[in-house]
Amino acid sequence: LVRGTERTLAAEDERARATFSTRLLEEAQKSAAIRELMLRELNHRVKNSLQMVNSLVRLQAKRPEGPDLAAISARVHAIAEIHDLLHESPDSLTVDLAALLRAICASDAIAPPGTKVVLRCDAPATVWIGADRATPLALCVIELISNATKHAFGPEGGAIRVTLTPGAGSCRLTIADTGRGLPDVPGRESGLRIVSMFVSRIGATMDIERGGGTRFVIDIPARAQPEMSDTV
Repeated sequence: LVRGTERTLAAEDERARATFSTRLLEEAQKSAAIRELMLRELNHRVKNSLQMVNSLVRLQAKRPEGPDLAAISARVHAIAEIHDLLHESPDSLTVDLAALLRAICASDAIAPPGTKVVLRCDAPATVWIGADRATPLALCVIELISNATKHAFGPEGGAIRVTLTPGAGSCRLTIADTGRGLPDVPGRESGLRIVSMFVSRIGATMDIERGGGTRFVIDIPARAQPEMSDTV
């Protein structure tokens, strides 16, 4: 009886070990598959970002007065910030848009020290957004800030405010300046075409409000199938 009981217990212990090993193997395989998927997705994002940088550099190269190296630097800086935030995100596929906007507005490449233009960012709430939408949005913000800095103000300077307002599954991004209105400047018109292209690319809409300066209001709808429940 004792020997029979020992054999039964040994068999049950062996089955338990085998079951535990099988579960560990399955979990390891799932984890490896997830890591492989995330790595492919990150590589895809890097490729897209480099292609976008290349397109922007080519656009700058066509300028009659030559490329604006400061503008190129600002855009590369924004894309680098996005990839830094991707590594800090919970799934490496989404970016905190509020943190991205704060990083952009704090960069000397966007608002060089010594100018009379004050740049403020009002984005206190966390808003998760897919990286494929974060990059065009970041470039829109940079383009609008750069255009306002160059064309909206006189020698007295002024202020630019970037505001992020989360909604029910969507969000609103506003870039407002206290300048002299939207002048008919070729450089600014070309910049607005670039912004309109990026806004359309992510399925958002943009309204331009004039009076007491200029306000660009970008409404970003929720995805049809969001990557996360609180992801725009």
